[in-house]
Amino acid sequence: MDYYNHISKGYEELYREEQEEKWEVLKDYVDVRGKKVLEVGCGTGIITEKLQEAKELTAVDKSRKMIEVAREKGINAKFLVADATKLPFKDDEFDLVISVTMLQDLEDPLKAIEEMRRVGRKVIFTCLAKGERVKLIREKYGKGIPCGKDELWIIFK
Repeated sequence: MDYYNHISKGYEELYREEQEEKWEVLKDYVDVRGKKVLEVGCGTGIITEKLQEAKELTAVDKSRKMIEVAREKGINAKFLVADATKLPFKDDEFDLVISVTMLQDLEDPLKAIEEMRRVGRKVIFTCLAKGERVKLIREKYGKGIPCGKDELWIIFK
């Protein structure tokens, strides 16, 4: 958390290009038109910007400073500070939940995935394709689709 609060102002310079590359893969799986959409781990809103055609768009991140940067962009979304493992929403509240490159930073990524599944009817998520967290995800959901430095999974209820 401290890391993301610390780099919030320079995050886009560090990661925008990488996130844009991931979006090029993701966009073929994401149709938000007319849907109620939640983005989990929105950071500074790089992917949130791409989701603005949603009927209703909510974006959450645990880092207050990252949310502040995202809000400053004027993106048409409701931004909230929230923990991915304890989302403050009702069951099946969203048509689509999307999360890009966030799960590798969590102690328990499977808990966050289950929480996203709880609040969304369709869940699309990515995780960096290296490290211990992705191994846990692969054990439960199989190998994901290559997506830049990430792997991508799609889960329907």
